Amino acid sequence: AAPAKLPVLPPDWSQSDSSSDSEATIDQQLGALGYPTAEVAAAIQHPRAALQFKGGETAARERLQGWMFDRGCLASYFETRNGMLGADYSTKFAPWLALGCLSPRTVASEIQRFESMPGGVANKSTYWVVFELLWRDFFKFVALKEGSKLFGVGGGPVPTGQIWRDPRRDREAAR
Repeated sequence: AAPAKLPVLPPDWSQSDSSSDSEATIDQQLGALGYPTAEVAAAIQHPRAALQFKGGETAARERLQGWMFDRGCLASYFETRNGMLGADYSTKFAPWLALGCLSPRTVASEIQRFESMPGGVANKSTYWVVFELLWRDFFKFVALKEGSKLFGVGGGPVPTGQIWRDPRRDREAAR
């Protein structure tokens, strides 16, 4: 649970209780905000997590390199993408994409490199990752365009002249 009141943030992390003058670790930052040590540890390294997420572009590129090239998981992505357990059933790029640490263009470019490598393959799996990136961008742009209207009864703007009818109450709407 979040602390009831947050302490005043220090103007510089080097003035906080960080042991380093450069970057404070996430647990130091959360500790400085008043989160209990046990909760921070549990949130950062959940033992049942399929992938221990580490933020930043370096970690994102390491994930991309490892998943796509070192372990060759891209070649069988289409068959394994809906697996629920394990670090390599799907790309697991979402956190890095969402935070801008990895771009869809970078992923697509690396897929092209994978396909053109000696022993590389262009198949349904390589196509499907790019296809899903396109859908991701499409929905992101729809959400930006529609804003809160997207979460209305009709799932977006209701076309002019269209009336929302509840099929539970209106027999005509149920047909």
